[in-house]
Amino acid sequence: IFGGFEDFSDLPFYLERRLMIVGTNIGELTYGSRIGDQKAWFLSLDEFRAHLATARQEGKNVFCLAQKSEYNELLEKGIQNLEVLLHTPKAYLLIQRPVPKE
Repeated sequence: IFGGFEDFSDLPFYLERRLMIVGTNIGELTYGSRIGDQKAWFLSLDEFRAHLATARQEGKNVFCLAQKSEYNELLEKGIQNLEVLLHTPKAYLLIQRPVPKE
């Protein structure tokens, strides 16, 4: 999830999956993100970029949920290879597909 976790805070429950939070706009989770080792939960943009590159080479899809107001920041920060899969009035569901096999 990139930007505005509060709007999507129920997703881990319904998806029954752990979600990673990307970037510095983590709102009410700021305090908890600073306690102990939280690297598995909170990624910087550079760490997210590296995660995307690794997943792409390993043939894995990566999904990213971003508020529409934050989407341009992803592009400006050099996050590439994400395409819009779905959109709502407030958010995009983005996907990075793996490198096509030849």
